[in-house]
Amino acid sequence: MDHPLEAYVDIETTGLSPHGSDITVIGFYLCSGMETRSVQLVGKDITRTEVLATMEGVDTIYTYNGHRFDLPFIDHHLGINLEEMHEHC
Repeated sequence: MDHPLEAYVDIETTGLSPHGSDITVIGFYLCSGMETRSVQLVGKDITRTEVLATMEGVDTIYTYNGHRFDLPFIDHHLGINLEEMHEHC
């Protein structure tokens, strides 16, 4: 039986507003059943292409306060709307 692929996502930024601040780190903890892996994108590695490649096949995203912070930053800076896949922790 295949397990869903889940991603726990957290970002670090230079400030609190996506309009005047940058993303400095995006961390992903990916798990499917007993298989896990961690991915950290830092600095110039934080691109739309890299985030989409990391998120390929992900069924559900979990964050802490992501709806109000992480996801708006990702959408603003990378043009990726992850709301449909998001569950708040």
